[in-house]
Amino acid sequence: MKKIVLLSVAAVTAISFASCGGDGEHNESTADSMAAEMPATTAASTITYYDLQTGNAVHKDDASGKYVDDAGTPSQFYVDVQASDTFSGATGQNVNNAMVRVNNTWSLDEAKVKITEDKMVVEDDESKLKVKDDKAKLITEDQKIKVRERNGETDVKIKER
Repeated sequence: MKKIVLLSVAAVTAISFASCGGDGEHNESTADSMAAEMPATTAASTITYYDLQTGNAVHKDDASGKYVDDAGTPSQFYVDVQASDTFSGATGQNVNNAMVRVNNTWSLDEAKVKITEDKMVVEDDESKLKVKDDKAKLITEDQKIKVRERNGETDVKIKER
């Protein structure tokens, strides 16, 4: 059931990120800039991820759960070029449109995403998402949605505002 909560949170987060486009001079479209550098995959092949900074292929390390290159170096951010998605290497969270590039180094735009050891907060002009442990809360102008896993059950509460 925890996977359901995480998938729900990932979907909500993806919607959040999609709604907040970058307008800073250092923001660039991750997929556009990486697509020219990375080889494409075909529908028949397996999905290949690439380190955003180095362009090297990465894979999931079963022991740590992190995405690493062939040398075992963890990826800070990795890209699925075929789906045009970018992920945080630390959390696996989709971070589309939440990236900034300054002096050839990619990082999270901390005005939009804050990740600490125990929680993640994603904010834009229209919504705020908080994720902590087995709970997620999405607050919009019209609704407050809470998702929680309790005793193996997923509990979803929606409150109109």
